[in-house]
Amino acid sequence: MTEELLNAIIGSKVKRYRHECGYKRQEDLAKKAGISRSSIAAIEGNNHRCITIYNLYKIAKVLGKEIDDFFI
Repeated sequence: MTEELLNAIIGSKVKRYRHECGYKRQEDLAKKAGISRSSIAAIEGNNHRCITIYNLYKIAKVLGKEIDDFFI
């Protein structure tokens, strides 16, 4: 699996889970997770070079997911 493919998978799952949890705006998830809206936009848009495990953990916690949910 390439880095680009992994980033695309994580980004699409963040977006899907965000919508499933009722967060219509990236800003709402960002505030709740304590990260910037631009970080959420970059993750969902596959425009990020590297998401930290800590930021993924914060996103997962807000969305009621485990980190491994973003990889399977």
